[in-house]
Amino acid sequence: IMMELSRILVAVDFSRPARTAFARALALSRDHNAELTVVQAVPLTESFNRRGRARMTHIAALRHAAEAEGVSLRVSVQHGDPAGVIVLQANARAFDLVVVGTHQRVGWGRVRAGSVAERVIQGVTSPVLIVPAVDNDGGTVTAPPFSRIVCATDFESASTAALDMAVPIAQKASGRLTLVHVINGVSSES
Repeated sequence: IMMELSRILVAVDFSRPARTAFARALALSRDHNAELTVVQAVPLTESFNRRGRARMTHIAALRHAAEAEGVSLRVSVQHGDPAGVIVLQANARAFDLVVVGTHQRVGWGRVRAGSVAERVIQGVTSPVLIVPAVDNDGGTVTAPPFSRIVCATDFESASTAALDMAVPIAQKASGRLTLVHVINGVSSES
């Protein structure tokens, strides 16, 4: 069964991971003729007007990129906890896919900053695509074809939906799909 994508949500900010996530979501929206919704959270630690001009310029650039690809774009900017805003938006409408970037922090950086992507995965009912940042010159980020996809499964309906989405994406790109299932309470020393 191939899951059709008609509505995709992507979380953006001014970071490199968000640029990569937007590029991936835009490419998927174009390939599936899906509507793309951009959500940007202004953290509660900032006033909503802080970097307002930069945000407007950024959103205009995203609109221009979507228009160039023939993708219908909706934008939502909200004040609040980034993960909370993304989860609220994702669960308010029936999105087929939620796309978020990741800084891939480890150790103390992850403990200190937390993982927005991890909190989004735990809070949404839609499949989530986590996109690592790619190196670029600071300009336009392109989304190369998928070559490796990891899909976690617990054999419940949500992970089955994610698998239904991952298989055709991997097939289209002639990529490799790895399924991961974790069994709690089993020691590797057993």
